[in-house]
Amino acid sequence: MLDGNILIVAVDGLRGSSLGAYGNTLSPTPALDRFAADCFLLDACLSAAPELPAVYRALWQSLHPLRSDSYVQQQALSPAMPQVLADRGYQTTLITDEPVLLSLPSTAAFYECLQVTGAADNRASAASQTSLAQLFATVCDAVETGSGPRRLIWVHARGMYGPWDAPLELQQSLLDEGDPPPVEATDPPDLILSSVDDPDTAFRYSCAYAAQVAVLDACWEGLMETL
Repeated sequence: MLDGNILIVAVDGLRGSSLGAYGNTLSPTPALDRFAADCFLLDACLSAAPELPAVYRALWQSLHPLRSDSYVQQQALSPAMPQVLADRGYQTTLITDEPVLLSLPSTAAFYECLQVTGAADNRASAASQTSLAQLFATVCDAVETGSGPRRLIWVHARGMYGPWDAPLELQQSLLDEGDPPPVEATDPPDLILSSVDDPDTAFRYSCAYAAQVAVLDACWEGLMETL
């Protein structure tokens, strides 16, 4: 919150253990660490459900997934959180690259919804060309051009569930001679590694993940400068 304005940023698939503030030593996250130094850090956070629609019904409508159908139908008539804030004079904006979010009924309560389509699922040659960077550029534009005495900007990024399109140089900076090659694919991996799997496989994907987090860190630095 800044001068009565509210900015909420949610990043899918971002593990606390990937940030320096939570003990990560594989790759630096200086911008996020500086932000964390002035904030309260939570050691744990329990989600209402693994499915995104259920999570946002809980956040925006106070409808926990375990509530009965009759209770849900009754509460569905109550205004969602964006409408409650709008009634109190807030200009509300939703910015996301997640299409599922825009299909939720509560989304209509936002004064403005901005969908960022992101880059094509190709490897970016620079961090500024990644899908995450395009999303955060839209957020920075909204911060600079918006009007109104009080504002809510809610940002939801696909994050680590979106394309892993960080420049290969970021992965290579984490690899030494003799290490396995960087991950070329931009699709986020759908695999579960066990203790009997090749440790090089886990290391390769850890470096690819860290490269995405490095892009996020650069995006966060730009957002903080804009604010």
